Amino acid sequence: MVKKTAWTLAIVVAMTAFNRYATADVTFVKSIDGYYAPTKELANYAGITVDPSGNIWASDSGNNKVWRYDNNGVFVQTVGTPGSGNGQLNIPWGVTSDSSGNIWVADAFNHRIQQFSNTGEFIRSIGSQGVGNGQFSTPSDITVDPAGNIWVTDEGNNCIQIFNSSGVFLNKIGGTAGSGNGQFYNPTAIAVDPFGNVWVADTRNSRIQKFNSQGEFVMSIGSLGSGNGQFNSPAGIAVDSAGNVWVSDSSDNRIQGFTSNGIFFETFGSTGSGNEEFYSPYGLTFDSAGNLWVADMGNHRLKEFIVTGPTFQAGDANYDCKIDGADLGILGDNWDPVGLIPKTWAQGDFNGDGKVDGTDLGLLGDNWNPVGYSPSSDLGNPVPEPITMTLLAIGSLSLLARRNRK
Repeated sequence: MVKKTAWTLAIVVAMTAFNRYATADVTFVKSIDGYYAPTKELANYAGITVDPSGNIWASDSGNNKVWRYDNNGVFVQTVGTPGSGNGQLNIPWGVTSDSSGNIWVADAFNHRIQQFSNTGEFIRSIGSQGVGNGQFSTPSDITVDPAGNIWVTDEGNNCIQIFNSSGVFLNKIGGTAGSGNGQFYNPTAIAVDPFGNVWVADTRNSRIQKFNSQGEFVMSIGSLGSGNGQFNSPAGIAVDSAGNVWVSDSSDNRIQGFTSNGIFFETFGSTGSGNEEFYSPYGLTFDSAGNLWVADMGNHRLKEFIVTGPTFQAGDANYDCKIDGADLGILGDNWDPVGLIPKTWAQGDFNGDGKVDGTDLGLLGDNWNPVGYSPSSDLGNPVPEPITMTLLAIGSLSLLARRNRK
């Protein structure tokens, strides 16, 4: 009874904390102007990707082509002409690169996906107009998972379709317009994170949905609105190397950042034509240096930013800028001092050794801070109050004893 009371009291102490969120540092680097003087074309950039060699590829929905620039932003070539033949395009939208450097394009109004080599030569086409498996109604974006499978947002059919690298249909998520978990209403953008999870911009539902690598629903982020963590036509999505999710909120002309478990931490941008302003931002991608690229469609530019995600203190398993009973519970639920199944930060492995053990518990205790901290500042480790550490120790023993009884 004493242990239970102490554990409950530790949780109560944690629950009295106020809520905080992290911030990130964002610095404008450069932009690529969409006006090409030799042909007097003004690009309407919709999608963007960076291939393994650092080349920047951007789909131009207005001129039915894909532009290629080197990593300094110098024009190299265009791919595609208006039409429906192999290698031709009709309102190309999303674009991505696979590990071999091949380029995949969502050829929206031709209702298909096209694959090109890293020099722009046509390789294959997948799909046709329709509602069946492997058919599309305005495919709008595309991503490639770590296994090489192709995930496509089929906007008109309100679903996500999955193919292997040869274009063979594998699976489908959704298919009926709706607002339930795993349902979509005009999904327009998709990205895969370093852990194989897939994130979808469910545009007309004003939210982002997360799925695991098997296509199973994990979580949903956001609602309609202009506040932090809300959306008004989310239309682009990219995930950085740390698993943070960045979303272009196209009608609010801003970019928002979230942690891998959906905690909001950053927004930047406003309406305009300045360096850190946008007019209908759509596609997003990261390059190998970790810089974020934005297809700023209405301003006819590609913009590059250095974005430094928030740094969370060891012990903050749920990334809520507090180190409290909730984090202790996560650590206890995943207690694995042997490392039978390699663990992650979000499971309590704060020192990165794949285990959840006494070392991680010690780090959590050293940083115990139920009131909240700001990861954007170098505050150092807080000095815990003695009574707080006593409660933490008793609560930890109680939780671990409970785990051992399972």
